[in-house]
Amino acid sequence: MPRSYPDEFRVRAVSLIRAGQTVKKTASDFDVSCAILHRWVKQDKMDRGEIPGVPLAESREMRNARKRICELENEVEILRRAHEMLGSSSCHPKGFTQINWCPGRGWLSGEAVRSCSWSLLLGVLQISFTSVGSNQDAS
Repeated sequence: MPRSYPDEFRVRAVSLIRAGQTVKKTASDFDVSCAILHRWVKQDKMDRGEIPGVPLAESREMRNARKRICELENEVEILRRAHEMLGSSSCHPKGFTQINWCPGRGWLSGEAVRSCSWSLLLGVLQISFTSVGSNQDAS
Protein backbone atom coordinates (compact mmCIF):
# COMPACT_ATOMS: atom_id res chain seq x y z
CA MET A 1 0.00 0.00 0.00
CA PRO A 2 1.41 3.41 -0.91
CA ARG A 3 2.58 5.63 1.89
CA SER A 4 0.33 8.63 2.51
CA TYR A 5 1.77 12.02 3.25
CA PRO A 6 0.05 14.90 5.05
CA ASP A 7 -1.37 17.63 2.83
CA GLU A 8 0.92 20.23 4.45
CA PHE A 9 3.94 18.12 3.53
CA ARG A 10 2.83 17.94 -0.11
CA VAL A 11 2.05 21.65 -0.28
CA ARG A 12 5.46 22.56 1.13
CA ALA A 13 7.30 20.29 -1.34
CA VAL A 14 5.32 21.58 -4.33
CA SER A 15 5.79 25.21 -3.28
CA LEU A 16 9.57 24.71 -3.20
CA ILE A 17 9.50 23.27 -6.72
CA ARG A 18 7.28 26.11 -7.94
CA ALA A 19 9.76 28.56 -6.37
CA GLY A 20 12.54 27.13 -8.55
CA GLN A 21 14.15 24.34 -6.54
CA THR A 22 14.87 21.24 -8.58
CA VAL A 23 12.76 18.12 -8.20
CA LYS A 24 15.85 16.03 -7.45
CA LYS A 25 16.99 18.36 -4.62
CA THR A 26 13.48 18.56 -3.16
CA ALA A 27 13.16 14.76 -3.33
CA SER A 28 16.37 14.29 -1.37
CA ASP A 29 15.44 17.01 1.16
CA PHE A 30 11.99 15.50 1.80
CA ASP A 31 13.11 11.86 1.44
CA VAL A 32 10.57 11.03 -1.28
CA SER A 33 10.93 9.80 -4.84
CA CYS A 34 11.15 12.12 -7.84
CA ALA A 35 8.18 10.35 -9.42
CA ILE A 36 5.88 11.17 -6.54
CA LEU A 37 6.97 14.81 -6.62
CA HIS A 38 6.20 14.97 -10.33
CA ARG A 39 2.71 13.57 -9.59
CA TRP A 40 2.17 16.17 -6.84
CA VAL A 41 3.26 19.00 -9.14
CA LYS A 42 0.97 17.71 -11.89
CA GLN A 43 -1.95 17.47 -9.42
CA ASP A 44 -1.19 21.00 -8.21
CA LYS A 45 -1.35 22.26 -11.79
CA MET A 46 -4.73 20.52 -12.22
CA ASP A 47 -5.99 22.08 -8.98
CA ARG A 48 -4.91 25.53 -10.21
CA GLY A 49 -6.53 24.96 -13.61
CA GLU A 50 -3.26 25.25 -15.51
CA ILE A 51 -3.77 21.85 -17.15
CA PRO A 52 -6.97 19.87 -17.71
CA GLY A 53 -7.82 17.26 -15.11
CA VAL A 54 -9.85 16.51 -12.00
CA PRO A 55 -9.03 18.69 -8.97
CA LEU A 56 -8.02 16.82 -5.81
CA ALA A 57 -11.04 17.97 -3.79
CA GLU A 58 -13.43 16.74 -6.49
CA SER A 59 -11.51 13.47 -6.73
CA ARG A 60 -11.89 12.91 -2.98
CA GLU A 61 -15.61 13.69 -3.13
CA MET A 62 -16.07 11.20 -5.95
CA ARG A 63 -14.11 8.52 -4.09
CA ASN A 64 -16.25 9.06 -0.96
CA ALA A 65 -19.43 9.03 -3.05
CA ARG A 66 -18.43 5.76 -4.75
CA LYS A 67 -17.65 4.23 -1.35
CA ARG A 68 -21.04 5.30 0.02
CA ILE A 69 -22.84 3.98 -3.08
CA CYS A 70 -21.11 0.64 -2.63
CA GLU A 71 -22.20 0.49 1.03
CA LEU A 72 -25.79 1.32 0.10
CA GLU A 73 -25.82 -1.28 -2.68
CA ASN A 74 -24.60 -3.89 -0.18
CA GLU A 75 -27.34 -2.90 2.27
CA VAL A 76 -29.98 -3.17 -0.47
CA GLU A 77 -28.67 -6.60 -1.44
CA ILE A 78 -28.85 -7.78 2.18
CA LEU A 79 -32.43 -6.52 2.48
CA ARG A 80 -33.36 -8.11 -0.86
CA ARG A 81 -31.99 -11.49 0.27
CA ALA A 82 -33.75 -11.20 3.64
CA HIS A 83 -37.02 -10.45 1.85
CA GLU A 84 -36.54 -13.49 -0.39
CA MET A 85 -35.84 -15.70 2.63
CA LEU A 86 -38.84 -14.45 4.59
CA GLY A 87 -41.14 -14.57 1.59
CA SER A 88 -43.94 -12.29 0.54
CA SER A 89 -46.05 -13.19 3.61
CA SER A 90 -43.82 -11.08 5.85
CA CYS A 91 -45.12 -7.63 6.65
CA HIS A 92 -43.31 -4.34 6.15
CA PRO A 93 -41.32 -3.33 9.28
CA LYS A 94 -43.42 -0.17 9.61
CA GLY A 95 -46.63 -1.92 8.63
CA PHE A 96 -48.38 -1.62 11.96
CA THR A 97 -47.16 1.84 12.92
CA GLN A 98 -47.68 3.62 9.62
CA ILE A 99 -50.68 5.95 9.61
CA ASN A 100 -51.61 7.95 6.52
CA TRP A 101 -54.48 10.04 5.23
CA CYS A 102 -56.17 8.69 2.14
CA PRO A 103 -58.72 11.03 0.51
CA GLY A 104 -62.14 9.42 0.42
CA ARG A 105 -61.20 6.77 2.99
CA GLY A 106 -59.90 8.78 5.98
CA TRP A 107 -57.01 7.77 8.21
CA LEU A 108 -55.50 4.42 7.35
CA SER A 109 -52.91 2.25 9.06
CA GLY A 110 -51.01 -0.93 8.33
CA GLU A 111 -52.04 -2.96 5.28
CA ALA A 112 -54.90 -0.60 4.40
CA VAL A 113 -52.32 2.04 3.45
CA ARG A 114 -50.97 -0.20 0.73
CA SER A 115 -54.42 -0.61 -0.81
CA CYS A 116 -54.82 3.14 -1.31
CA SER A 117 -53.35 4.18 -4.67
CA TRP A 118 -49.88 5.77 -4.71
CA SER A 119 -51.15 8.89 -6.40
CA LEU A 120 -53.42 9.51 -3.42
CA LEU A 121 -50.69 8.75 -0.89
CA LEU A 122 -48.38 11.35 -2.39
CA GLY A 123 -50.71 13.99 -0.93
CA VAL A 124 -49.76 12.77 2.56
CA LEU A 125 -46.63 14.93 2.55
CA GLN A 126 -48.74 18.10 2.52
CA ILE A 127 -50.98 17.14 5.43
CA SER A 128 -50.40 18.44 8.94
CA PHE A 129 -50.09 15.56 11.38
CA THR A 130 -51.60 17.50 14.29
CA SER A 131 -54.92 15.81 13.73
CA VAL A 132 -53.59 12.24 13.56
CA GLY A 133 -55.96 9.96 15.34
CA SER A 134 -59.11 11.89 14.49
CA ASN A 135 -61.23 11.06 11.47
CA GLN A 136 -61.49 14.70 10.39
CA ASP A 137 -59.99 16.27 7.29
CA ALA A 138 -56.53 17.73 8.03
CA SER A 139 -57.15 21.03 6.25
